[in-house]
Amino acid sequence: MRLVIVSAGNVSRNVIGRLGDRWEITLIDPAEDSLEMARQIRQVDTVRGDGSSRLVLRRAGLEGAEALIAASRDDDINMEACRYARELGVPRIISVASRYEHLPSYRELGVTVVSADNLTARHVEINLDGRRTQSAAFANGLAEAMEFRISNDSPLRGVSVRSLGLRSWLVATVLRDQRLIIPHGNTVLEEGDLVTVVGATEDYADMVETFTAGHANFPLDYGLSVAVSLTAGPTDDGVLAEAAHFVKFTAADSILALHPPLERMEPEDAEDLRRRMDQWRMRHENIEISFMPASAPGFDAPFEAASTESVGVVVFPRPPGRRKVVGLIEMSRQRGVPLLIASGRFPYSGPLVVMTGEEDEEWQGTREAIDMASHSGTALQTVGVLPPQFLPGEKTLHDIRSQISRVREEASVHGVTIRRRILRGNPVRVVDELSTSSLVVMGIGGHPYTYLRPGIVGLMAATVDSSVILIPSRS
Repeated sequence: MRLVIVSAGNVSRNVIGRLGDRWEITLIDPAEDSLEMARQIRQVDTVRGDGSSRLVLRRAGLEGAEALIAASRDDDINMEACRYARELGVPRIISVASRYEHLPSYRELGVTVVSADNLTARHVEINLDGRRTQSAAFANGLAEAMEFRISNDSPLRGVSVRSLGLRSWLVATVLRDQRLIIPHGNTVLEEGDLVTVVGATEDYADMVETFTAGHANFPLDYGLSVAVSLTAGPTDDGVLAEAAHFVKFTAADSILALHPPLERMEPEDAEDLRRRMDQWRMRHENIEISFMPASAPGFDAPFEAASTESVGVVVFPRPPGRRKVVGLIEMSRQRGVPLLIASGRFPYSGPLVVMTGEEDEEWQGTREAIDMASHSGTALQTVGVLPPQFLPGEKTLHDIRSQISRVREEASVHGVTIRRRILRGNPVRVVDELSTSSLVVMGIGGHPYTYLRPGIVGLMAATVDSSVILIPSRS
């Protein structure tokens, strides 16, 4: 993620020494010796010049930046840089006020403003790391206390305090559902815990990495296997092949193939299905495939299996017509099992998420898309779609950029690269015109989906050429 800092002074050098490697930093300062001092702390890009100059700010990459810190000792320079960042829609703008009486002017710009050097560095650090909620130094600066939220993708979730293997740090408290816990070695950390850790400042960076890291686990929170419904028809080969690719693309560990009960089939058809099962096992010998008679007909079979087996995703070839697609989406929503509408366009170049400003629904799919990109080693494509200029719309460029910035911050925890595009038009047409082999990832909202009200999710799943995976809420 790109961060532009105006000034290479004390505050800026303090900040860059504390930020993680996922921030790509560009420093602006008119003095070469100040820039050189900053380069001694860590690798940063530098631009020599006036931080209030729009030309200099553009050269520093402010237009594509995720954040600006204006830390000059001149409030006029800081406010001009903040003003231009606001015009460009930079999602996070933080400034240092040299004079207390100028604080109202900064606030009128709608930026975060702080004043003391020490407070500035700490405040900036917390603002740029969403998984950290508090940080404070004590013991003459030799010790730190930090507060972290255990996220749903944290590798520490389900881990006991004893197993953390901390040397110079101590887990002091755990706040769980507004209940304070003084932990012991057998205390197991859970998602949502607010954990306070205390320890030596010299190991500060390692502890931040330990408590803010994430790991890819989709679809394991839903189930271990990918369920496919076989009909003993010619499309089975392609659907099973895409399901096998999807297993490799994610943290799933096997395929559950549901077939018609053999005793109810004609003898020749049953024998043909047995032969095809043997062929599938040989063709995908590096993936565990379990075959099981379906307990329900048609579309119901994989969803019924999910009630008794560990199924994380169900896979169907795209059925003809919007009505059947929407029916599948509604089943996925009601059963709480992710749905892959397979188009046969694989291997996937990576996951793709569409942002229209409906943040709650879209974020449901985005978190899983980050998991898939991390597990598969691919980039995550984000496509922000604004309404056509002739249509009124509440969502603005700033809204979309803020949403993508949130995705980029979360993705950086997993080391996932984000490729961003912002376009205008109909979201379905925008994605279809990209002619992409990406796997389109979308969240399913809590409202019912019908033929007459399919929403963007239903239209996307029924229309685009790419395969589409739909993620329902786990709650």
